[in-house]
Amino acid sequence: MGYWRWGICTTRCSIIDDAPKKTKQLNLKSILHIILLLTLSTNLALADGDLVSKDFPLKAIRGKVKDSSGTAEFVALKGNLPIPTSSFVSIKGLYPKKIDLNPVGYVLPTPGISINCEPGTTTHAVAEGTISSILKVKGSGLVVMIRHGVYRTIYSGIEKSEVKKGDKVEAGQLLGTIATLGGKTELNFQMWETKDAMVKIDPAKWITQRPQTPKQLGERVFFALQSNDSAAFIDLIFTKNDCDLMVQHADGSESLKKQVATSMYGIAETLRTHADSNFNEIRKTVKDAGIDWQTAQIYNVDYKIRTANNLESTRIIIICRHSGGTFGIKLSECRKSDAWLMLDQLEIRFPNH
Repeated sequence: MGYWRWGICTTRCSIIDDAPKKTKQLNLKSILHIILLLTLSTNLALADGDLVSKDFPLKAIRGKVKDSSGTAEFVALKGNLPIPTSSFVSIKGLYPKKIDLNPVGYVLPTPGISINCEPGTTTHAVAEGTISSILKVKGSGLVVMIRHGVYRTIYSGIEKSEVKKGDKVEAGQLLGTIATLGGKTELNFQMWETKDAMVKIDPAKWITQRPQTPKQLGERVFFALQSNDSAAFIDLIFTKNDCDLMVQHADGSESLKKQVATSMYGIAETLRTHADSNFNEIRKTVKDAGIDWQTAQIYNVDYKIRTANNLESTRIIIICRHSGGTFGIKLSECRKSDAWLMLDQLEIRFPNH
């Protein structure tokens, strides 16, 4: 029984038998089928913001890696890598699905993620590493590649690079400003593992879904409200484990920490219990004011971080625009454990009301 062998970005295909070990000649119909399939898979990949195209120099990341130092440290970050932009409007492909192109049985590799941003947004390294390549790809701006042991992270769509090949970078270090191309400001982010062969990795399994800054928390709250996703909204509220993590970082005696944690458990539980009604009330209030959630947009996320007893907290104001003006969503008590989360109910504010 033969099987299909496919190479990335190649038009060579053959059927190989276990015995006898000879390559079968493909007939014209099979060749046309293969060409159609390759065209379809390429179009699907590019539609999902896939960096790999005929213009992309795969040799920049292909092959075995001699220096694997940093691999273990990078693997330890799985599930906790930050989103690689300073802010975002939407993310495409964060929860990608494989596309099965049967009957041939070829499965399109999971695409990277495309992050739609406002003009002027910057991109940052998701982890410590070394700049392995900086390339210019037609239609994609600059592409920065960072080596993390046998892993690569790839940032495509940069207007001007703030780093150069060989630089050592820290997590969160500025790489550059995202370019606006064809009217879109978009970063394509991909991950590869290159230990024995070039293997594409699904970033969704590595990037944290939790907001790492107050601005991201404000954005997540807005998008949950806009998409009527109460489950996503509830995920942004403190849990018992978050309370424990936050108190661990605080200054004070162990008895005081225990007392504070116990108090916070009750607050977080009450907030989660009433989260659905608070969520629905905010959505209803905006709708009753004649505002369409689908056309509303974030204008700004305003906040100021306060630090007391080694704990960070802030009040967040999400300033939103709509066809008739603006409105605000206030998050009174937001604190940081391993992420920025809510510890109070939302309020809605309209100007001159």
